[in-house]
Amino acid sequence: MAIEISELQHIVKEIDVFSKGDDHEGLLTQLKYLQDNFDNPTKENLKKTLIGVKLNKLQKSSSNKEVSSLAKKLVLSWKDIILKNIKKQQSKPEASVEPSNTDSTDNQQLDLVETLPIKPRNVNTDNIKYELFESPVIRNNVLKAFYNCLAAETSLPSDEVFGICKDLEEHIHQNSTKATGVYDATAYTNRYRLIFSNMISKKNKDLKIKLLRKTISLEWLMECEAKDLAPEELKKQLAKIDEENLYNAQGAKIERAATDRFQCGKCKQRKASYYQMQTRSADEPLTTFVECLNCGNRWKFS
Repeated sequence: MAIEISELQHIVKEIDVFSKGDDHEGLLTQLKYLQDNFDNPTKENLKKTLIGVKLNKLQKSSSNKEVSSLAKKLVLSWKDIILKNIKKQQSKPEASVEPSNTDSTDNQQLDLVETLPIKPRNVNTDNIKYELFESPVIRNNVLKAFYNCLAAETSLPSDEVFGICKDLEEHIHQNSTKATGVYDATAYTNRYRLIFSNMISKKNKDLKIKLLRKTISLEWLMECEAKDLAPEELKKQLAKIDEENLYNAQGAKIERAATDRFQCGKCKQRKASYYQMQTRSADEPLTTFVECLNCGNRWKFS
């Protein structure tokens, strides 16, 4: 039986209420209803209703074993259905594909990238022969680490994932020989650690997705710094901190003038101090740094 998105959204709200009240009977009623009737899971309706996210949290937080077990079982069964449907679409002959859906294969491939595997994946479960190098042995360990990290997050075929890992490792190895023409173990290890520490970060899922989709330049990865690989939210925070540090450091040296020329966008008052400095090339206009004396809001313009 198909369940509409509006009904799924209502069920999510009910689960919220029952969770907060530790109503295990109410939760089991909703979960069993989903088990009996929700046979049309898709990436779209799961994403729109967040019901998969809700059940993932429920299986981890519920003190009732039956609730936790059923929630986990449902999520796994939905993933199984979605993956089978994707593979079914991919197995259709080209002649059956209508002209209007010329890019459907690409879309299905992207779906596989972000579809979690039904069962845990690693070099052992996928029978990956990663021991390709006699020396240095660390190259084999790096391949293993990369594969275990990426395969755990995707339903892409194992040969595709391993191909990505081999390309990435080969770039790191070539990069380590760039300076002297011979293998530099320190350069190799440092670049590997920089990339892998960001790959395994739960806050930096974007990097794994870009690697799996091959939308990130491996050459760029060999040159980038740690801050370049930071998640977008962290980059914004770091940029804000840098700006505040610049304001405080330069503002301490430069005499600030009080004025009513600038209106604060936050409190709408016209009480501010400001100073100007050259932050770009000499032929560019000065940057004006302003601080509201009423609420402390800061802004700048050129």
